[in-house]
Parts: sequence; C-alpha cells; structure tokens
Amino acid sequence: MYINQLSLTNFRNFPSFNILPAKGLNYFIGPNASGKTSLIESIFLIGHGRSFKDRHLDNLICFDESNFTVFLKLFNTTGEQKLGISKFLNKSLEIKINEEKIRQVSVLAQSLPLLVISPESFKFFTSGSLERRQFIDWGVFHVKHHYSQLWQSFNKVLKQRNAALKEADRQVCLGWDEQFVNLGEKISLLRIEYWKLFIPILESLLKEFLPFELIDIKLKKGWNEDLSLNDALTKSFISDSFRGFTQVGPHRADIEIYYKGIPAIQILSRGQQKLFICALYLAAGQLLKQISKKECIYLIDDISAELDTYNQSKLIEAINNQTEQAFITAIDESNIKQINSSLSYNIITI
Repeated sequence: MYINQLSLTNFRNFPSFNILPAKGLNYFIGPNASGKTSLIESIFLIGHGRSFKDRHLDNLICFDESNFTVFLKLFNTTGEQKLGISKFLNKSLEIKINEEKIRQVSVLAQSLPLLVISPESFKFFTSGSLERRQFIDWGVFHVKHHYSQLWQSFNKVLKQRNAALKEADRQVCLGWDEQFVNLGEKISLLRIEYWKLFIPILESLLKEFLPFELIDIKLKKGWNEDLSLNDALTKSFISDSFRGFTQVGPHRADIEIYYKGIPAIQILSRGQQKLFICALYLAAGQLLKQISKKECIYLIDDISAELDTYNQSKLIEAINNQTEQAFITAIDESNIKQINSSLSYNIITI
C-alpha cells in the first residue's frame, strides 16, 4: 500500500501543492516554518478525519480563504483508490472515496492505516490515559472491524448512564447497566486478545531499541482485575452518583509501563521515550501486517529531534524493512545521507 499522489488546496500555508511520492522513504526537506509538518498533517488528516496538531479544523484553512481540500491517490492490493477531504468554514467535513460521499470517518481509517511519530507523540507518556487508549484502540480497530461499532454503541450507553447519574436516578441507571456490561466486556476481551499478540512483538523490538531489560508493560482493563464489570459497577455506584459520571469500565482502560517497579517516565530520558514510542508503533504496524496483510504508512515529523544519528539510522532501517512507504521531515539533506547510507530514498524540497 502506498500513496502515489498528494494534492492540497488552501491547506495551511499551501494555496496549491501537488506531488507524486515514491514508494519507500520520502523526505520533506526545507527550513523551519516552510510547511513540512503541514504536509505530514495533511496525510494524517485524510486517514483520521482529524489533525494531530489542532482540534479546530477551520484553523487549517489558508488565511483569507473559505475552504481547504486534501486529495490523494492510494494504490493497494485492490487497485487505486481516490480519497478526498474538504472543509468549509463553520461546516462539517466532506469526505469522499472514489467520488462517493462517505459519512463515517472510520471508512477512511480502514482504507489508509497511518501511524505518526511526532513531538506530539510524547503525550503517550505525559498525558492522561486517553492517548494510550487511542493507541491500543487503533490496533484493535484495524484487525477487528466490528470493534468500531461496538465502541460507538458503548459510548452511547455510557452517555445515557452518566446522564442518569447526574439526575441521581438509580432505576434508570440500573436499566443501562446490562448493556454497559455486555458491550464493555466485549470491548475489553478484544483488547486483551490483541494485547497478547502485540506484547511479544513489542518486547522483541524493545531489545533492539533500548538498553533496558525488565520493562513491565501492562494493559489495565479500567476496573478492578479481581471483579467482574457488573460487580465493579455496583461497588462504584455511590461514588459514581456523587461525581456524576461512570468511573469504571473500558473507557478508563490504560497502559502502565514500569521499570523495576518505578514508572518508566521517571527512568527513561527523552530520547529513550521516543525510542520506546517508535518500538510501540513499529510493533503495531508489524502486527497489522501479520494479521490483515495490510501495510501501515508511517509519518515521522522531525526525525532528528531527541535521537542521535545512530538511533535515527536504526529507526529508518526498521521502518524501511516493514512498510512500503514512509514520509519523514528533515531540515537538510546532509543528515539524511548519513542515516540512509545503504538505503534509497526520495527527496521532496519544500
């Protein structure tokens, strides 16, 4: 799977932009503030229906313009697909696949599996559990296609239960619990099945990327491991009622990372955190390829940040061995020559 055309209109600082990327490694080269990250962002947007940099998509429209369009041609095992996203000021996204309007962003995500490594990726360690949940859910979504529907249904029930908690209506709340438990346990089971396949791949990659041994990585379900979800809900009801929201369930799942019993973020340097994140994403891409035969496209913004030349080379070689295509930003070509001494690559100057 690879992108063979990318076109932008009125996106960020690009009134018009068109490239024909190569298979393999593609480098966006240019000085700071030239728009390299915006190109990575545009590809991410068309695979996720959102930006990894800005919650407000109107901000992605060129100054003094009323809309933007991102378009790409994707070549995969079924042939060529045309994917497009348009956004008008104060209006919803318009999504098209092969000229047909699509309502669900999940259809885009299934067509174009993407993983991005950027300065924002450090949120995996520094932010709350949402970032880590989104990571595990990306993997489950791409190998269990009914997962998206389960998750949407669960969130609808969660909103209804939370509304009942705010009204202190125990009977209505209990009426939602059966669906909550049924959907929640199915979601958790799919995550656990995925995790069991994921961990051996991750552990193998971590041995290549980090000097540490005995890093302990656990997937937490979102409730007491010794209780059923139904029992956890019952035990938490009084506290839930006081707070006005549901405190246990798969929406509170998390990934915990320890080294010798100490949270890894207290041990790992910034460079080691980035290598850990790289190993995570490479493991997710490798498992996707094993299960679904799809190849993830990697987006790497500012590869030299936090990594020396040796570790940049190691990362690039691992990515090149795993995927048909990657897009990487860098300031100048001299560093690229160093880290790609034995690999071919394509330069796109911005």
